[in-house]
Amino acid sequence: MPQEEFLKAKNYALRLIAIRPRSEKEIKQKLSYYLHKKYLPENLAGQIIAHLKEFNFINDLEFTKWWFDQRRSASIRGNKIIEYELKLKGISPDIIKELLATFSEEEELEKAKKVIAKFLRIKSAKVSNQILKMKLENLLFRRGFTSSIIKKAIDDCL
Repeated sequence: MPQEEFLKAKNYALRLIAIRPRSEKEIKQKLSYYLHKKYLPENLAGQIIAHLKEFNFINDLEFTKWWFDQRRSASIRGNKIIEYELKLKGISPDIIKELLATFSEEEELEKAKKVIAKFLRIKSAKVSNQILKMKLENLLFRRGFTSSIIKKAIDDCL
């Protein structure tokens, strides 16, 4: 019976990973809930995680790269918001810092300028320059851009 329980729980974890890559923390949370719901022993979670890591089904570095690529291509977001999302997924700050170091400030600045250009195309109401700057600052901040990038982008575009 224990081997059968292990296989059922492992197959559940593999189905989760088949849908999309997942961090170790995500798998651990989902697996704990599954084990609790099925009245299975909690210690199975650690065994399954170790087994999946052994065969490289769970790899936080690869997950982080995948997540970063997905988030940057799906919508225009700054690195800060992506960093925050990765922290919520249980990724270590060292891995996040290593990945963010590969992206230049110029790339981030270009993304911020795209957000500004889109906002200016959509926004047709006549507002003062000061209010426009404030709205752009708030928009870029919500999108996860740093204050230095926000200032440079607004200065370049206005």
